[in-house]
Amino acid sequence: MVTGETDKEIETEEMWRQAYPRDTAPLNDLAVNHAIFLGQFEKGMEEANEAIRISPHELAVFDVVAVAYMAQNRPDEAGRFSTPG
Repeated sequence: MVTGETDKEIETEEMWRQAYPRDTAPLNDLAVNHAIFLGQFEKGMEEANEAIRISPHELAVFDVVAVAYMAQNRPDEAGRFSTPG
């Protein structure tokens, strides 16, 4: 991410995800990259929702889903995923 080589970061995150399928960190990072940085909202939401399925108490990923919905002008759906406060 620091070098701006998003494609290499995504490749690394995918390898991490394959090696540790129950770890939500690579899914969170992939969701941010796809939804926020690349504008691939559906892909990012899929990854974020998978992270939520694995660990429903992981709050950071809920914000990614909310931002992706907002970027698609879907505020009602975004409200279901935003974290309180």
